[in-house]
Amino acid sequence: MPNLAEVRDRLPTLYRPAAGDPGLLTQFLRAVVDALDAVERDAGDVMHAHFLPYADRALFSRFFLQQRRDAGLPPANQTVADDAKALARFPYVADLARLAALLPLPPWQELLPPAGGEPAQRETAEAYRTRIRRIVALYRNGLGTPDALRSIVEAQLPIDLEAPAEQQDRGFSLEEFAPLGASALDVHVRGVPDDLIGP
Repeated sequence: MPNLAEVRDRLPTLYRPAAGDPGLLTQFLRAVVDALDAVERDAGDVMHAHFLPYADRALFSRFFLQQRRDAGLPPANQTVADDAKALARFPYVADLARLAALLPLPPWQELLPPAGGEPAQRETAEAYRTRIRRIVALYRNGLGTPDALRSIVEAQLPIDLEAPAEQQDRGFSLEEFAPLGASALDVHVRGVPDDLIGP
């Protein structure tokens, strides 16, 4: 971010106002610096809104940072356990939902059922981001295999971000039932590769 001194020092010495000068040129330079700061903040917001890992991230939210400042806390550090939990609990989903609308995959607006006796809550930004990643991975890897079906169920269940990594997803089982009296069908493939069946 440019400050007033940096902009003032770029002027030729003949036109450069003194350090404490309250004149019209100093006021004009201060207005230019304020406008540049606003443009930089807005450009940062636009950049974060266009990338899935950064959209609605609490680490870049002015509201979250101001909330910590008001509480007398330092800026959040992802490596500190309490700060990581606070970042994961950040509830606001705005730009992330616009990105996920391309799928279409809206955030859960209703209260999620409680997991492990905890009170019901709405989907947070980080839980929503995890669900988007899982759905995209499903489309990349295919939807018809048992692993894909497990992934579909996993992606549709709420995530407990407070729990350790191996316990964040709810437990479930997927049983495969072979139909009775199954019959074999001949499959004819129209071309190469002749050993694979298409979707």
